[in-house]
Amino acid sequence: MVERIWKLEAVLSQEEHSSKIELVMSYNFLSIIDLMSTDDAVKYSHVLMAMVMDNDKWQVMSHEPAKKLKQVECCLRQLLHLSTSKLHSIIEIQHSVLSLFLRLAFFHVTKGTRKIAHCESCINLQEMPTARNLSEVYFYKLLDSLLTLVTGQQKKREHLSSYLDLLSGLAHYVQDLLRSVAVVPAKLKQEQVSTEWQELMDFCVKIRKIPDSESQGLSSAFVLLIWFLGFHMMTDFKVAVDLLQDVYVCYEKADITEQTAITEQTDVTVDENEPHWMDVMMDVLLKVMSLQSRLARVIAVNVFRLLSQHVTTNAVSLITEVLTPNKSPGIGNEDVLVETDEEHISHDE
Repeated sequence: MVERIWKLEAVLSQEEHSSKIELVMSYNFLSIIDLMSTDDAVKYSHVLMAMVMDNDKWQVMSHEPAKKLKQVECCLRQLLHLSTSKLHSIIEIQHSVLSLFLRLAFFHVTKGTRKIAHCESCINLQEMPTARNLSEVYFYKLLDSLLTLVTGQQKKREHLSSYLDLLSGLAHYVQDLLRSVAVVPAKLKQEQVSTEWQELMDFCVKIRKIPDSESQGLSSAFVLLIWFLGFHMMTDFKVAVDLLQDVYVCYEKADITEQTAITEQTDVTVDENEPHWMDVMMDVLLKVMSLQSRLARVIAVNVFRLLSQHVTTNAVSLITEVLTPNKSPGIGNEDVLVETDEEHISHDE
């Protein structure tokens, strides 16, 4: 049925007043997608991704630039819908769609290669900047939705573990892109990004060797934050790298502190004049919260929860300073520095 509707719209779009005909872009069409079986949803996601990459298996894409742009944007929206639908919570779709969004938003393929997904052709949406920007927006939006999407009887710990596995696969995908001679970053220098990404990957591999049961949640907290900053590197390189350096140092100090407490070693000393690692982490999380990104705030809240048992008095003071409104002449109590949007609060509860 879905294929027939696409083809019907393709035929009708050639008629007069065709601009008023929007079948596949309608809300009702999304409802039809929700009725698909799991296998059909997977197949349809592949068809949509092929359309975006100019491999039109159904022969429905327009040759007119304006109409084709609308169709590509429609494909991207439907891919986002399929990935976030509780009816089709399928890892295969989620990973494929995330990697497609990431590839289109942040990388250019200079020579087609079948060794890396979504790099078979040199389609880079250069002639469709709005679609490329939409890919970036949807990439971060999908990461946000998947972190807060808990389905069925899935426990939060299991959900977080699955989410970290998804990020791990995505991180390795980025590493493959950076290592390929056929792909270049769209906005950043290859050598610069490759060096930082390799350090990030090495650090995460080391951390993930220690299960949460032994590290009291430290492993998941640090890996989640590091991978977020890695992906944020694509849009704000300097800020992400600066924060990553602080996070690396914090983990080393946290690891030493934990090992010292467990083994009661006396030969490992911690400089009392230096701030506690959790105080520095709190400062990092507050900076992450200040980023113009909903995903950043969701990540910061989840990392804080995982590290809550390590919170110090100074860390609480940092939070209090941020939440306390400035008392200045002409500013009343109604001036609050805290964002209270209901949509954001719902994810913090």
